[in-house]
Amino acid sequence: MDRRMKLLILALLTAILILTAAIASLAMEGKETDHILTDNAGSGSSVTLYVQNGLWGIRTNSGRTVTEPRWSDLKVMNDTMLIAKEGTGTRRRYGIIDNKGDALVPYVYSGFTLMEEQDLWVAELAPEDDAQPQYHLYSTEGLLCSMTPWDSCSEENGLLHLTEGSNRYTALHTEQGLQFQSHYSEHSVGLRKLTMELDTNALARLHTAHTATALGDAAAGFLSYLFVTPDTPLDSALIGSENPSSLLVGSRYIGYRLQSAAVSRVTPLSGDGLPAYRMQIQVRYAPADAGNDASRIITTAMVLTVARNGNGDFVYTAFSDIQAELAASAKLRNHTAAQP
Repeated sequence: MDRRMKLLILALLTAILILTAAIASLAMEGKETDHILTDNAGSGSSVTLYVQNGLWGIRTNSGRTVTEPRWSDLKVMNDTMLIAKEGTGTRRRYGIIDNKGDALVPYVYSGFTLMEEQDLWVAELAPEDDAQPQYHLYSTEGLLCSMTPWDSCSEENGLLHLTEGSNRYTALHTEQGLQFQSHYSEHSVGLRKLTMELDTNALARLHTAHTATALGDAAAGFLSYLFVTPDTPLDSALIGSENPSSLLVGSRYIGYRLQSAAVSRVTPLSGDGLPAYRMQIQVRYAPADAGNDASRIITTAMVLTVARNGNGDFVYTAFSDIQAELAASAKLRNHTAAQP
């Protein structure tokens, strides 16, 4: 066989291989993969998810097309809801649809992860630019567990660990929703921090777990008034009408610096009005010129009462400093005893 004939046979074989590959490719383009999803919405039929040409669609089990393939991914969330990924666009995002293809939740997520032990879907919000990702939590029934976008979400020893800024929570997901087990937060008071740490029982007494954060902010704001800007009067809009005179501390804390502060107890107050709370705060403060002299540090318990106003903000209604009041009482007794 001469060289020309060999080249001709080689060319024919190459053409046959290319044609075979093209036929196989065409055959694969029409190939479908079916995934059965039971429909418990009352129709008694089944819904089939199918893949064609790399896109997902929905049809009934009897073969009737519900939607043409248009999603790049579909995941079963529950019997009547699906997690869907957009099929077009440069930034294909996830949302939630029903089993008829209608949107229930907009396409704003970059992914969904199932947390099986908690029966939760963790949905990562698609970050803008270089922002850190945040997360929403959905029950397997498709319900948003809280409006809070969490900065992190993990599971350890059967508990959810959630963070929101400096706030840290542990929680359990139950049929009643998220049941918070603990709360820890830090709130700025000038260069110092007020900390708040509450357990399950304390959280159960609050209207919501996020009430703890708002209470911590209110307490930090009042401590800032005492120790950071003592020369500036308290904003009248923040003063409630219960006992405003107790909030006017005059020059008592001028020249003193906060060392540490921690909310040790939160007590809801009963009444027919808007929610009110009494906070006990363990505080250490010292004269500004005390330096490292520990003997000049004053340790006290401050009691601050706050209430919601008509706008839902906390206002201050009463304040006391146990150590300062004891010192004032002792001074008064000494003064009285010195009288002839």
